[in-house]
Amino acid sequence: MFDTVLSFDFILVLITVLINSVLIFLIYRQDRNSATSKLFVLLCLLMSLWLISVFLDTHFGPNVYLARLSIFIAAPLSLAFFLFAYVFPERQLNLHAQVSEWTIWSTVAVMFVNISPYAFTGPKVVHDKLSVVPGLGFIPFALLSTFFSMGAVYILIKKYKKSGGLTRHQLRLILCAVLILLGLVTATVLIPIILFQTTSF
Repeated sequence: MFDTVLSFDFILVLITVLINSVLIFLIYRQDRNSATSKLFVLLCLLMSLWLISVFLDTHFGPNVYLARLSIFIAAPLSLAFFLFAYVFPERQLNLHAQVSEWTIWSTVAVMFVNISPYAFTGPKVVHDKLSVVPGLGFIPFALLSTFFSMGAVYILIKKYKKSGGLTRHQLRLILCAVLILLGLVTATVLIPIILFQTTSF
């Protein structure tokens, strides 16, 4: 049973990584100078790395170092998602200086906390399963990730209302994908860790 689940999950992660790789190649080849394209490429790359880290932690853990690595990657992933929503569909990265500095430095700070012993403290048996216990250092990541996610959704909805034509259609597709992704992440990652104190998701 474990081998079947492992094989199925491995195939899903492999397919996702391959699709992301194709998207990275196509988007970057089509318009490598666009800020939107660069952020989309970064988003796909970080998403692939995050999925690999979660897969390893799920099937070869629980391991405190893999758990820390997964949220270490998730922090810049959340930032990339926010910046992509902020910039799309522009070609230039027109960020206010204060927004740019605050988002980047807060993400760097959270990444240092995520990789530290304060994010996940150690293994513990929870509901008859060995799991890695989140520490107080997980809170800054949860808050930052929630802020970036909600901010990105708000920006996309605002742009959708003001847009038209092809851009409006693209924003509709992005919003649908984003809401599905956020729902899955919340249900499978944040809720188990925050409410049930477990990484066995």
